[in-house]
Amino acid sequence: MYRTILIPLDGSVLAEQALHELPHIAAQNAVVYLVQVIRPTAPEITPEGVSAPSLSHALEASQREALAYLKGAATELRMRGYQVRPEALVSEHPADAIATFASARGVDLIIMSTHGLGGLSKLVFGSVTIQVIRQAPCPVLVVRPS
Repeated sequence: MYRTILIPLDGSVLAEQALHELPHIAAQNAVVYLVQVIRPTAPEITPEGVSAPSLSHALEASQREALAYLKGAATELRMRGYQVRPEALVSEHPADAIATFASARGVDLIIMSTHGLGGLSKLVFGSVTIQVIRQAPCPVLVVRPS
């Protein structure tokens, strides 16, 4: 049974399927990190230059939205006895952020679902799941979408 688990979520129903694995592998009173990685938005270019306040406000709004979403997901898990810690991370590279976070927090297991992209889509966009598997400091349980 795992005591410290990281579940990256992106707001999709597919990603949330990873939550269903917790009862099967989590220790009682396990610490569960729910993480959403936010990619910074491109700066707004104006005739005067880059509008930094708009960029920072947009990023703050994205972080607030992500935390609200993660706190909603955490409510049910807390009722089941898990210690849930929602975190919104900002990074251009989600897989790097997930692996670094897992290493810094001493995570025992990462559970994430794959979005099932294959063929050309996977080659063009890459797969965050595959990148996490390669970089993670711990085992990664990959849940297939159903």
